[in-house]
Amino acid sequence: MATSVPSKHTVDGSVDLDVDFPEQREYENAENAELDTKLVEAISAAQAAGNDHLEELLSLELGSHYYRTR
Repeated sequence: MATSVPSKHTVDGSVDLDVDFPEQREYENAENAELDTKLVEAISAAQAAGNDHLEELLSLELGSHYYRTR
């Protein structure tokens, strides 16, 4: 009996970013989607702490991660 495995893993990371990529992102595997989620959480924490430098670095990393692994 074959089971259906999703081919894409979707992340809906609605955080205010200065990076140009979609709010809802799809990845080929769950590990990349999980990293995306963790980066969004870290960006939100940096924003809450008022750490603009860390927020910018993490935002750029999230953008790079998305475009390398989608």
